[in-house]
Amino acid sequence: MIPFDSFNFIGNYKFSNENGVPITYEYGDLVINNSRLYAASKTITGVSPEVGEREGWIMMGKSQNFFNDNTVPFSAKVGDEWIDSATGRVYKYIKDDNGKHWVET
Repeated sequence: MIPFDSFNFIGNYKFSNENGVPITYEYGDLVINNSRLYAASKTITGVSPEVGEREGWIMMGKSQNFFNDNTVPFSAKVGDEWIDSATGRVYKYIKDDNGKHWVET
């Protein structure tokens, strides 16, 4: 298990940089790929998080989606999380007595 203080949120997964060079992810890097959050459990280069644990990626929160955008996600379900890329703030989509809404965590 990766200690919580070792996480480094990177943002959306990218295979390569603007020059076409494959990006290397390090232990504890967090990336979003297809609305799922993944953590690198070792140094990884050139391997999509969708390949999974055999290549070093660990899916976090299998039943929820993670969004990284500067606008409120349209298709959220209760339990999903959203990182507002404009502010860096993290929100969770909840349901309470007042209905469903985003709350800052």
